[in-house]
Amino acid sequence: MTRSVQPPHAGRRGFTLVETLATLALLCFIVVVLGPMLVRVSRQSNSVTASQYRTAALVAAASRDMAIPATEVLGGCTTDVTPAFQHSLCTVIVDTLPSLRRVRIIVMPADSLLTAPDTVTLYRVNALFTNPFNSP
Repeated sequence: MTRSVQPPHAGRRGFTLVETLATLALLCFIVVVLGPMLVRVSRQSNSVTASQYRTAALVAAASRDMAIPATEVLGGCTTDVTPAFQHSLCTVIVDTLPSLRRVRIIVMPADSLLTAPDTVTLYRVNALFTNPFNSP
């Protein structure tokens, strides 16, 4: 009578406990190493996006104020509640000289605790100003 000898692992199916634990340990190590890097990249991405929105709001306000005559630029604050970028926009006007007007535009994000306000200053020349020495 001949007996066939089977290898000890021939009828085995699935994974052993040791193989499963080794795989889980490797996955945990990868998550621990990559986790902080993914969080940092996400925060940097949010920071860049917020900076782009602030810059776009400043450029839009500056373009608007440069497109109208210097005498019609009005000061004051407005609040924009668009979901993408909630912010307050303040325009402060100072007449430094009779012919020169300084317009300061300040964009304050709604989450002002996390990000600082951005400011741009425009100098506008009043074209209607006449030199008193040139009058008859």
